Amino acid sequence: MKKQILLFVRFYLTMPMLVILIGIIGTVLIRRVDASAYIIKEEIPEDTRLSFEDGLFPVEALDELLFMPDNYRPIIARTVKGEEIFNETSYAIDKDEILGYLPRYKITDEPLVLVIHTHGTESYLEGEVRAYYSDSSTTVEAYYDPENTKTRTEDTERNVVAVGKAFCEVLENRGVPVIHCTEMFDLEDYNTSYSKSARAIEEYLEAYPSIRLVIDLHRDSLISGDLTKIKTVAGDLDSRSAQVMIVAGSDAGGSVYKSWKRNLALDIKIKEVMDKSYPSLSRPILLRGARYNQHLAYSSFLLEVGTCANTLDEAKTAAVLCAECVAEVILNP
Repeated sequence: MKKQILLFVRFYLTMPMLVILIGIIGTVLIRRVDASAYIIKEEIPEDTRLSFEDGLFPVEALDELLFMPDNYRPIIARTVKGEEIFNETSYAIDKDEILGYLPRYKITDEPLVLVIHTHGTESYLEGEVRAYYSDSSTTVEAYYDPENTKTRTEDTERNVVAVGKAFCEVLENRGVPVIHCTEMFDLEDYNTSYSKSARAIEEYLEAYPSIRLVIDLHRDSLISGDLTKIKTVAGDLDSRSAQVMIVAGSDAGGSVYKSWKRNLALDIKIKEVMDKSYPSLSRPILLRGARYNQHLAYSSFLLEVGTCANTLDEAKTAAVLCAECVAEVILNP
């Protein structure tokens, strides 16, 4: 009986302590998971993620950033350069062979281009931006709070839809008939956004058989392992501009996608024109194994305009310059 009473007392003395300990551990873990999930899962979805090495910002320079509050992280400016194609597939790309598939377009009064936004709520950095620190390789543009960063909004005057509007205006002014779909397919459920935009593309193609090019316009996210954000800058331009990146799909992942070489040929041609007109505007083409709905139309590509660390104005400038080059390829293949 004494043994039972002793066990009973021990149980009710240790259980409250155990509950408190679990609560403390849980609180810490939840806080860490919440912050990480908001930045990594929400800001860098697997379909657009491009990894950067850790240590992009020199740790020793943090001592010079007297303006940056504790627990905040810097935003640095980079002109992302590299080979013409960043190839994530196992395919060996023969540029001359690929360019043999280059699509041709005929201008009529009917819509030729559809610009759509699978992730329409993607938005840009807000607030005043100025250089706080700069050396030969790094410029700190600003800083941000990892716990409270907003990278999406339903306001179509502030998100990627506004950038798409600027893009479409250039095509229209150049005589390329375009339809701009302003629906935000990630508004209710991010995970089903591609299937929703696919249905929309199919509906547009049925309603407007003249559409021969579909452009899915996004905003990218570049964050290093230490949570430093990277904004892309077209460094050789007089105006302040972000960079753009074409994401090319393929059938390397096993999906049926017979027209991927035609689309890649278009991507290469557009990048050639951009490199000639605005040498630092375009990042390397990113060739991946997924389709990104690019199999649905005669031709299609995914365009990343700026990153979550660029301003809306920088993204609009990049979109305008890129649209000029796209129009040039359409009108003069």
